Amino acid sequence: MDKNIKNGLIILVSLVAIYLAYKIVNSLLQTFGIFETKADEATKAAPAGAIKDVTAEIKKITNDISKSKVLTAAQKALIKPTYNAGTYKTYAGGLFSAMNGVGTDNTAIENIFSNMKNRTDVLKLIEAYGVKQLSGAFGISDSQPDTLPAQLVSEGAVDAANKGLLKYKVFYKF
Repeated sequence: MDKNIKNGLIILVSLVAIYLAYKIVNSLLQTFGIFETKADEATKAAPAGAIKDVTAEIKKITNDISKSKVLTAAQKALIKPTYNAGTYKTYAGGLFSAMNGVGTDNTAIENIFSNMKNRTDVLKLIEAYGVKQLSGAFGISDSQPDTLPAQLVSEGAVDAANKGLLKYKVFYKF
């Protein structure tokens, strides 16, 4: 066999072996959680997509209010956001504080949600909250970054949020 062909085959076999070794090591590292899988990447992208959906719904509501010819001024006022963006961010910060760390302050969560006067307010609050990661004991992360509704569920605070929404009979349930 020609020396060049032999060297070419050795290089080809070596490259195939390196590629297979890479695939095996990569698979093992994904199994142990050192490298992320495609499913992990999709899971991390889901909360951001949920916030985009909420933002789109808020824009639709705002657009519908401005274009509506059948809604009275009083009806439009019931649908419009009640607060400015800074207020929603303050409320979102309060919710994060109530759920972050050890234990969940259900009273604080209920109080914040009792300020929401309509569905648009709740959507604006979810949008302002965005995607956050809660920490558990000793500041160690105990969850993936997620949206407000998902964190209310994981922290067992759904009832507190829904109870707060009853004050103004807001049509929204977590």
